[in-house]
Amino acid sequence: MKTLFVLLLVAASAGLCLADTTWVSVGAPYTQNALPFWGASYDAMRFQTLYMQADINQSGTLAAFCLYSTEDAPSWFYDVWVKLCHTSVTELGTEFAANYGGNSPKTILDADSLLVGTGVNTTWYYFPADFNYNNTDNLLLEIAWRGDQGQTVRFWRNANGATRRLYAPNNDTAAYGSVDGVMAYYARLGFLPTGVSEPRSPAQIEPGLTVAPTLGRPPFRLTLPGPGADVVVCDVMGRELERVPVHGSEAIWNPERASPGVYLVRARGGFARVVVTP
Repeated sequence: MKTLFVLLLVAASAGLCLADTTWVSVGAPYTQNALPFWGASYDAMRFQTLYMQADINQSGTLAAFCLYSTEDAPSWFYDVWVKLCHTSVTELGTEFAANYGGNSPKTILDADSLLVGTGVNTTWYYFPADFNYNNTDNLLLEIAWRGDQGQTVRFWRNANGATRRLYAPNNDTAAYGSVDGVMAYYARLGFLPTGVSEPRSPAQIEPGLTVAPTLGRPPFRLTLPGPGADVVVCDVMGRELERVPVHGSEAIWNPERASPGVYLVRARGGFARVVVTP
């Protein structure tokens, strides 16, 4: 069963709780374009965009990926997966599999539902799986989704260049698609130092740690694997907001005022993510 909800949706600025992270920006804002999340016109999508090694020029564990959105048009998309792949190709052809350049893509995000576009200029994907980029090959990003709430989310992209965008609207399993002269989408990549891996899902943080619900309104119930954990709630910048009393192996976070957004609940050095809805 796929994850019900992608745990980290958005950061209102560049900072995330990733120690010593190196941030790399690729491209520059040029114009609006809705792909790959064009929910107003299509009910599914398979999409690839290519980033050149010379534009990245950073090796290490790729832990966060940001596409720069250009307007406030949040919408839910369903059956979403995201893959990354090393590739030797320099321009995309019409066959999706051929663009892998003989390499195997790695699924770094797989979710039943994903909220895209939030009214700020970034939509972050905080990967549940590591992707170790070698800084030798080019980097292929692939996104697919099936079903949406009919809203279009627009992203900055570089146009009128090499054919580095491939898409198949209304078909998330298409073998072939259409290419056009888009160099790449404006992106920001977060690299952990070489050899560092930081937990990015509750299952990787602490066996038996659960948060319910992970999406909704307070109260939120934390079930801990044992007594003695120190539970702290932070914002997405890692700033402490409050400490939550622990009773045995359970804690309840029930804030009087909790603005909609993403919160990090820390326990024993790891963290889970809670999304507070309006």
